[in-house]
Amino acid sequence: MAIITTYVCDVSGKQGAKEEFVKVSISSQTNLSDSYHTKKTIEKVVHMDVARKLNLLNEKTAEPQPEPTLESKLVTLLKDFVSDIAYEAASEAASNRP
Repeated sequence: MAIITTYVCDVSGKQGAKEEFVKVSISSQTNLSDSYHTKKTIEKVVHMDVARKLNLLNEKTAEPQPEPTLESKLVTLLKDFVSDIAYEAASEAASNRP
């Protein structure tokens, strides 16, 4: 039994398995006058690393989270502190019930 693996090489010289490549469609349109225009579309196979470097992939990147301010850190600490006090008070009240 033989295992057949397909390898692809793109124009940049990158080689790898077929799953590592994406098909990119490149379109160009030229309008020289009202009566003369050309439109051409070419599809090429490009390695994902090269496509990312050239920003050819339509990937949604996670927006960087803003640095928390001192006020927001204090609010978080106060909420945790109040929550702890409320939990302790509730557990104490529950244990003192006859």
